Amino acid sequence: MNVKKASKLNKKIAGRLKQHGLKIDDSEANLKLQLDHDDLRQKAKAKGARLRRYNEMMKRKEQNKLFAINRRMFYNSLLEEGISPTSKDVNRDSFYRYWSSIWSTSHKYNEQASWLTTIQDSTKSLTEMPDVSITTDNVKEANQLQNPRSFFFFFLFYTPTTTKA
Repeated sequence: MNVKKASKLNKKIAGRLKQHGLKIDDSEANLKLQLDHDDLRQKAKAKGARLRRYNEMMKRKEQNKLFAINRRMFYNSLLEEGISPTSKDVNRDSFYRYWSSIWSTSHKYNEQASWLTTIQDSTKSLTEMPDVSITTDNVKEANQLQNPRSFFFFFLFYTPTTTKA
């Protein structure tokens, strides 16, 4: 180790070498220091990964707890973190051009395909779903329900009273 280093660094190097029972003038000193450096770097990397996993686990537990207690706050917290169902980075013009290019071109498909006739045959026995009209009174009635999930089930199993003249 002929390279001159700062005195503070020399003291640290001497301390590390003393741990291994070597002196600065020893031929294996540089190799031992490199091995020691690699060990410390790997330990730091392992502890960093462990800390990252711990933070992710704690975040997941916190989100699970928030979801169980208050779902609205949970979804709001996701929106604050930038996880959004709609991205504001989308350029409207390029978006419009992309989809209009897809929908404006007409493509002919094989109307005699075997899978189409199979589907048509299997769905002949099904009855058509009746038209459902949901009024503002229905929405007000559903909003008055105590459980927020029951709002969904109200409309899922809603059977309108249809009168035919």
